[in-house]
Amino acid sequence: MRHAEEEIINIGAQQMYLLDQLRDRQLVSLDEIDELVPGFFHFGYADNLNLAFLGKSMREKIEVSQQRLLEMKDHFFETFVHEDTRSSVYPYFKKFYQQSDTTKVCTGFQKIRLSPGSDHYETYLTILKVNKKDRALTGISIKLDDLEPMVRKFEQVMESNEFMRKNFRKFALLTKQETEVLRFISLGVKRSDIADRLCISTHTLDTHRKNIRKKLGVDSTAALVNYARAFDLV
Repeated sequence: MRHAEEEIINIGAQQMYLLDQLRDRQLVSLDEIDELVPGFFHFGYADNLNLAFLGKSMREKIEVSQQRLLEMKDHFFETFVHEDTRSSVYPYFKKFYQQSDTTKVCTGFQKIRLSPGSDHYETYLTILKVNKKDRALTGISIKLDDLEPMVRKFEQVMESNEFMRKNFRKFALLTKQETEVLRFISLGVKRSDIADRLCISTHTLDTHRKNIRKKLGVDSTAALVNYARAFDLV
């Protein structure tokens, strides 16, 4: 189980970038995105993390319409999410959201019940990412019992983006500021202008550039641009 958990987090983190692109470009409907992922798809806004959308697969299980979800606001969590999750896991989710780092993901386990008043809760692994375009906290949640078979489904989806799949671990090594430097380089911003925008010296900028190339294992600007495009930085 531990191997499956680690694998699903790694592959799921990669898929979050693809889901952001699908949603931002409106290539498919939100419920179609829900059908593409294992578990269920969801996203919300603001520090209270209230849900703006919950995938059809989960809405049908708990018998809550999309309109009713919006009306419930934070009462939704009180109704379906265990108190332990709300008190210990959600503060961690909120802290991650407030950092607004669109290049990272966070994970946590939630205890969710399918019926109000029930004492039976199921454990879900949740993978979250802040959307670069509208700052929504986008996520997928997978029932713990389903992790093993879900690894295969994730891999099938990820085959559509070979470059991301092969290079995600390298990209994940970059710090937030290194990611910003990579984005500016890929946009063709001049060296001195990048330093000014990030409020750093050109010496520090050169150190970042050197570290980026080393971490990604590349030696050309064209290769850097490939990374920036694959991970939706430009």
